[in-house]
Amino acid sequence: MKHRTKLGWLTIGILALGLNFWGAPVQASPPITNINLNRAGWSLGFGFLGLGFPYQGASSWNRFIPLFNYSTPGFYLHGLTIGWHLDESGPLHVDVVAEPETLHYNSGFSSRFHGLSTRLASAMGGLALVYRRGLLGVRATALTDLLARSHGQKLRAMLFAHIHTGGWFFDPRAGIEWESANLINYYFGIPEYEASPLHPQYAPGSTFNTLLELLVGRNLGNHFTAMGGLEEEFYGSGIRASPLVNRSSSLSYVVGLYFRFR
Repeated sequence: MKHRTKLGWLTIGILALGLNFWGAPVQASPPITNINLNRAGWSLGFGFLGLGFPYQGASSWNRFIPLFNYSTPGFYLHGLTIGWHLDESGPLHVDVVAEPETLHYNSGFSSRFHGLSTRLASAMGGLALVYRRGLLGVRATALTDLLARSHGQKLRAMLFAHIHTGGWFFDPRAGIEWESANLINYYFGIPEYEASPLHPQYAPGSTFNTLLELLVGRNLGNHFTAMGGLEEEFYGSGIRASPLVNRSSSLSYVVGLYFRFR
């Protein structure tokens, strides 16, 4: 019964995540949406997410999003990241995780994409290893495309800290992310049959991106928490060289307000 309950929560969380981002525009899902308030009980919030992305003809995309914070010994919802602890013994956790992949475009996105086939948003899922000692920790994540849009994978390693003082919390993070050739080809490549003078053929390999993030929050009494975050993503050569791209990095942000239920 306990395992069926956990699986039920995980299924509900994945469905909610997919419905929220179905048809979302371009941009790799920023880990900045993995927000852990480190507060007991249910917290439900409303946030505003601004994504910067590298495609020509687009500078940013904004959307109101739901935010969740809930943890049990087995299951958790942190922002828009869903997880299920497989092993919680000691400081090392092994989790099953899922997060949105919001990369997406179609021919109507801008003139740059005329003649190109639609690229669909998806959801990524896999395993995370989390090691934490005191204020510091490292999170290594291996993800694959759950909906087989790109048939691609990601490997991400993030160093993080959680500092809590006087009702405030600060979560600085830094890391690298490897994205497979299939994923980069799907969202940034141009196959021969779609090539034209406007967008020449391009078949990239895998690439590494660099991530720098900062989350800041303030507890407003027993029930409310306000938070905000920034992320700068520096794109690897496989993305920067794409004929669809005109930026080497992008800035994303999120702000939100949570209400904690007792």
